[in-house]
Amino acid sequence: ADLLVAAFNPQLGAWHHQPAAVETERHLVRFFANVFGLPETAYGNFTTGGSEANLTGVNVALARQYPQLAKSGLRGLDRQPVILASEESHHTLDKAVQQVGLGHDALIRVPVSGLAEGMDPSALEAAIDRCRADGLDPFMVVGTAGTTNAGIIDPLRAIGEICRTEDLHYHVDGAWGGSIILSERLRDQLDGIELADSIIIDAHKLLSVPMGAGLFICADKSWQAAAFDLDPAYVPRSPVDGMDNFRLSMQFSRRFIGLKLFMTLAAAGRDGMARTIEQQVGMGHRLGRLLEQDGWKVVNGAQLALVCFENPDWTDLDPEERHARNESVARQVVETGQSWISTTRMVGRPVLRACITSYRTGELDLRRLVEALSVARAEI
Repeated sequence: ADLLVAAFNPQLGAWHHQPAAVETERHLVRFFANVFGLPETAYGNFTTGGSEANLTGVNVALARQYPQLAKSGLRGLDRQPVILASEESHHTLDKAVQQVGLGHDALIRVPVSGLAEGMDPSALEAAIDRCRADGLDPFMVVGTAGTTNAGIIDPLRAIGEICRTEDLHYHVDGAWGGSIILSERLRDQLDGIELADSIIIDAHKLLSVPMGAGLFICADKSWQAAAFDLDPAYVPRSPVDGMDNFRLSMQFSRRFIGLKLFMTLAAAGRDGMARTIEQQVGMGHRLGRLLEQDGWKVVNGAQLALVCFENPDWTDLDPEERHARNESVARQVVETGQSWISTTRMVGRPVLRACITSYRTGELDLRRLVEALSVARAEI
């Protein structure tokens, strides 16, 4: 698909440039909106990745909540808008608040319920009240469907119900885990995602297509139009209302990102993609068991094909010393050339992180990784 796109170079900025390609992406947007349980008014666009998709979500939420913003800008607001998100949410949100001019202080981090748990709903309610008491104006809450750190899913329904009560835009960052919606076996983990006002996924993660392939969907096309609509004289209008991508997203000229996802789904079908996701998640659980058998401690429950673990013999060490040892382990494993892992911190706790993003990962790959980890641990 990417070879075809590179060769033919279709332009999807406006419908008249490439009607078939635009319609193909519209079909995919409608498909995923339906799978997520969003209303018939739902719309969206493909993006270069999760960063652009989350930035789109912030822009759409601002335009929806502050209609005067398009004309007067932030200076026309009498209170500082703020966004609330889990302390484990993705750092693309930090970029987004900076890029839209809100500043980093406008991103309020809400505590999680525990090391391997998502956002604490009671802490969210308290944070909303505290912001308003301080003269701030919460307008958006971001729930995470699979943290990049550890694959943890926030309590999406509880957060959605709070947003409905408080009249806040509810955005779900499903870049990592949102794709499990295709699996009847796994989709219950996303209970409540249908309450979202906007959702993003990254197809170049669990859906196994080449980078980049982000997807932004919101519950009402008019919110996108409020954020992005323009009508330049040099671009012919689409004969079909709402089919011009440049009027509903940040990009003017744009690549045919959706073709690789369309062809993947056409070849494998929804059931085939669901089995692929289930296979990867199953490999994550299998890796967790192998690590436990080898003396490591899994600290995130092997969520969504992503395993965070530590050496229990090092837990009494200073956190920085543990992090240094984890770094050394990861470096030695990567230097074998057979596996790639990294280090991270879960709520400040240093851990090793193994992330399965290839549908070809198998038992032999897992055993090679565990063996390399064992050798590195023994050397240290």
